Amino acid sequence: MGFISVYFLLFIFITLIAYFLVPIKHRWIVLLLASYVFYFINSQFLLGILVLETVFVYYCGLYLERNKKENQKNNNKIVIKIGVIALLLVLGFLKYYNFFADNINLLTGKIGYYLPNLNLLLPLGISFYSLQAIAYLVDVYRGKIEAEKNLWKFMLFMSYFPQIVQGPIARYKKLAHQLYDGHEFNEKNIVYVLNPKIRTT
Repeated sequence: MGFISVYFLLFIFITLIAYFLVPIKHRWIVLLLASYVFYFINSQFLLGILVLETVFVYYCGLYLERNKKENQKNNNKIVIKIGVIALLLVLGFLKYYNFFADNINLLTGKIGYYLPNLNLLLPLGISFYSLQAIAYLVDVYRGKIEAEKNLWKFMLFMSYFPQIVQGPIARYKKLAHQLYDGHEFNEKNIVYVLNPKIRTT
């Protein structure tokens, strides 16, 4: 389901209706469900990688927050290194293994040595949500933000579907309240989105 399709427009329409029908304090839940439905439609079982990274980063953030309050800076240095390296390794392996394996096999094939072809599939938006996760951990480590305590809300931050495919990479401090705070229906916002002339004046 690409962004330029009738199905995506229908998906957005249904999401908007559901969003404004539920009580305002629960509207972030609609965004969470919509994000995971969108991801599953486009990536199926690769959704598991997003879930695993989300849970991993969530608990790293909580650990950093706890150590920060207990003034255990050395432990936090270890945690931030493990968190960042793990995220980069997963991203690098899934994104570049096939490329390097094919090129190495061209060089070593003559001597009968081949790296296995794993036929890895690249999860949708993994570059965006991995780098966003790293930025989140760094901000918690530096004390710029507090770690999110609600796992479900953090799952929304990591998976918000309009941004997971095309970015930009968002900082938690700027994006979180926009996702978690319910918004009232505003006709002016709809007109602003649908009428490009207004945006250019």
